[in-house]
Amino acid sequence: MKTILVGAGPRSLILAERLISNYEHEASQDTLSIQLIDPYAIGGRVWRVDQNPLFLMNSAIQQLTFFTDDAVTMAGPVHNGPNFYEWVQTQAPTYLTTHIDQPNAKYFLDHLADLTLNSYPSRGLLNFYANWFYEQLQARAQAVGIELTYTQAEVTDIQNNQPPYNVITDKGTFLADRIVMALGHSSNRPTPEEAQLAKFADEHALRYIKAQHPAEADLNVIPAGEDVVIRGLGLNFFDYMIQLTIHRGGHFEPTAAGTLRYHPSGLEPHIIAGSRSGLPLHAKGINQKTQGTRYRTHFLTEAKLAELTDNGQHPVAYETFKALFVAEMEYVYYTNLAKERGIASDDLAAALVASTNLNATALAFGFKPADLFDLQKVIHPFGNEDNITSEYETLIERYLAFDIEDSGKGNLDAPLTAAFDLIRDIRDNIRILIEGNGFSNDDRKKFLTEFNALSSLISVGPPRLRIQQMLALIEAGVLEVAPAGLQVGITEDKFFVSTDNPNYQYIVTNLVEARLGAIDLHRSTNPLEENLRDRGTMTSASYLLADQSVYSTGALIVDRKNFELITSTGQHMTDLHAYGVPTEKYMWFTTSLPRPYGNDRMLRDADNIARTILAGVKVC
Repeated sequence: MKTILVGAGPRSLILAERLISNYEHEASQDTLSIQLIDPYAIGGRVWRVDQNPLFLMNSAIQQLTFFTDDAVTMAGPVHNGPNFYEWVQTQAPTYLTTHIDQPNAKYFLDHLADLTLNSYPSRGLLNFYANWFYEQLQARAQAVGIELTYTQAEVTDIQNNQPPYNVITDKGTFLADRIVMALGHSSNRPTPEEAQLAKFADEHALRYIKAQHPAEADLNVIPAGEDVVIRGLGLNFFDYMIQLTIHRGGHFEPTAAGTLRYHPSGLEPHIIAGSRSGLPLHAKGINQKTQGTRYRTHFLTEAKLAELTDNGQHPVAYETFKALFVAEMEYVYYTNLAKERGIASDDLAAALVASTNLNATALAFGFKPADLFDLQKVIHPFGNEDNITSEYETLIERYLAFDIEDSGKGNLDAPLTAAFDLIRDIRDNIRILIEGNGFSNDDRKKFLTEFNALSSLISVGPPRLRIQQMLALIEAGVLEVAPAGLQVGITEDKFFVSTDNPNYQYIVTNLVEARLGAIDLHRSTNPLEENLRDRGTMTSASYLLADQSVYSTGALIVDRKNFELITSTGQHMTDLHAYGVPTEKYMWFTTSLPRPYGNDRMLRDADNIARTILAGVKVC
């Protein structure tokens, strides 16, 4: 049986491992051939080895793995192996030495000793872990008679309505009995605004860097000393920030006060960064969680969700869900604040769990009104002051300094940072609602807009180091953060950038879009997605709202049980599967890599798909 995995990134590699492990375990007489196809090398586009080695992941190195473990709830066999940190400590020195001719291999080899258990590693280093993992798979596959190959090509179409499928690539056509697509984050057609700005830039000799993966952007065209507006304060912003500063010869120096001081090279531009919210993502706290350490819910429990939805029979109101989630944050915030202040926390914890108003309970235990957890202050920390002040720099510096201080207390002990971090541990509880039809269509939209924005702000931010560097760059006069409401327009011959604060407007000749395009099947320029979409083989999730308008998510629809594609006519495409990023908003939070001993979603899904595939060859 021939199985083609479209994509050679972590998700396909993990699926290949699950295919091999299940095949080994069941000892079938049938043959199995696995072919990975990707225009990028093993490891995929995001983790390419030739990107700037200063680009960091936003997870601690010990919290990353490609291997299953005993905590994964799955039918297939466990195959243990080193997590990313363990690999760095044991396998990486030899592996990097034997691959020293690869881009950045010497850099990584020279810096291995700098990596501690809770370091945030380079994205490019993960590529070496991925390639080592693939080589292990090849050896295991060969030992049990599985053919495992990789073809560097772009899949442009999949033809036929049932197996065998014709897989069309720019290097030829391949036949497949089973196909799994793990396509990652595709490039998109520009929005009308982006197309207008690009055209305007061409006509007036301006510099416009379109939305793209930061590793693929050429920032060398941005001149030293000139103003450059970076639109977006998410994770991509920090890559651009590093590319325009350290990469140009500047350096950071630790101070006696524990802060950083930036020493410019003179080659930096003057960076003006902003977004709709005006806020960078919160820093990841110093990691205090060992393998398997997870927050256990008190309010948003599986039992409570089953009660509210009558075991999935009825939707729950979004506001009810939100109140339960906020209660979890309040519980962590108050118990950690009590410990920090030397207040006996056991009685407080018990009272909070029994409370229906945690703020009132906190006041009863002696907390002051100024201490109370306020979600609106998390989302809008400056109130209306940022819209009128002429000293926004002071506001943002205080904000960043507090974020640095709190995140430095750790993701178990810090009042706010630990409260924010808990979402990473309870995503499966949340998926019960978003993937189990636990919301009405209108409330689903609220979740996917309002809650996703909150989730991004508090839980997917950069390493604390990046916020420290951001503050140092502001203090050095290299970086300016614009108030909320950043919008880009045009003058007669330049970009005009406005904010909600009339004191902060800019006219510039350099503009960088520091964001990836939305995950949207309708806008994707991936030729495979375009062809399958246009024929109706791929379709996206849309929801009819109470006002009779339609909310279109752009998310790929699949069968949530076996990940087979569901066509525009409702047909299930036999043995044609897809999982991961393109399904985001139909599934939820598909963008993270597996955590060891966390019953990780990606590992469970990969085992499920592998066993579904192998059922066809009487293995499972």
